[in-house]
Amino acid sequence: MTDARLGRDAGPAHRQDAAQARHDFPVDPVPPVSRLFLAGLATALAVVGLAGTGGRLPPAPGWQLLPFALAALLALPGLALRRWSITLDRGELVVAATFFTRRVPLEALDLDHARILDLRAHPELGTWTGGRNMDLPGLSAGWYLLRNRRRAFCLLGSRERVLVLPERGGRMLLLGARDPRAMLARLRIARAARGG
Repeated sequence: MTDARLGRDAGPAHRQDAAQARHDFPVDPVPPVSRLFLAGLATALAVVGLAGTGGRLPPAPGWQLLPFALAALLALPGLALRRWSITLDRGELVVAATFFTRRVPLEALDLDHARILDLRAHPELGTWTGGRNMDLPGLSAGWYLLRNRRRAFCLLGSRERVLVLPERGGRMLLLGARDPRAMLARLRIARAARGG
């Protein structure tokens, strides 16, 4: 019996289990170019620091150590790239995108108007930098103002097959799920199991 049929025909106990179940959705991996960009920037800062100290490490004036401090700070976004997941947990969609997390109850999602799009063919859904986000080559994570002037929370590596989930309040989720069709089907089953 398929998941869709279970969502429709199962008894109340099974529907309750489906509504409360936790499910981790496979996501597009963090693009390697994002990690390489951070590593390259840290290396460049370290080289600048070495050049500024004449190849000598401390003792040196504090300002000459600034490039080393900045290079060390780049470890934080590098570690944040490990927070890259989409989970359905007790009727709530939880998107962890680097430093940022968005929690949306299933009831707040307009699943009937969800779409799977190639963002390259939809420039109106392009992200503008600025806001609470982490924007690296190949990666968009966090809150963005889209070109169509709507606010969206993004977890994007690839732009080719993006799940666009409108929220009933007017915001959107743009998600790089590995299998967006399967994810959307699972969300619809969970919504039906909750009586939505």
